[in-house]
Amino acid sequence: PLALKKQFTTLLTLCSEEVWVHLNPGEDWGKEFSPWEIALLRGGEDAIADIVQDLKEEGNPEYEVRFAGEVYDDLRHCLRIVFEAYAEVEEAFLVEVDSGDDTNPKPLLGLVLSEVSEDRKQSLAQEIDMSARNSLDPYREVLLVFDLADNQSPHWEMLEGINPFYIKQVTGPDGK
Repeated sequence: PLALKKQFTTLLTLCSEEVWVHLNPGEDWGKEFSPWEIALLRGGEDAIADIVQDLKEEGNPEYEVRFAGEVYDDLRHCLRIVFEAYAEVEEAFLVEVDSGDDTNPKPLLGLVLSEVSEDRKQSLAQEIDMSARNSLDPYREVLLVFDLADNQSPHWEMLEGINPFYIKQVTGPDGK
């Protein structure tokens, strides 16, 4: 398959009416855009909400999301230490995602972040990866979702009913 790196809006204008576009091919998380969705997106950002709503209504039968329970206690402990060093981390959720194929289920970490630079986000991702390698099988991947500060994120659907395992502690002016 042909892989291109282009601005998404530029890509939309280049697509003919029968073309499908696969965002993040070969990755665990991606999206295949149908010609119908591409036509909607050509109309502007307002189409995103319509597409997200359609995705929510369809669901994703290919993945099963489960509460991680006590399976990742060591990982949670390591991550809490990391998050204390990053004031941008407001909340963190941990679930287990099973794609139904022959691979092991993967932990998925969803984060609610306040304003954060790309460099700081990359640094946080590296520390999360190191914590995961130290507390899990070194070859086990942790899936990261950084867009939970956006209430319209389609990732909230899979976290429905899950409580955060980390909530930033805010101290008042008196230190309490």
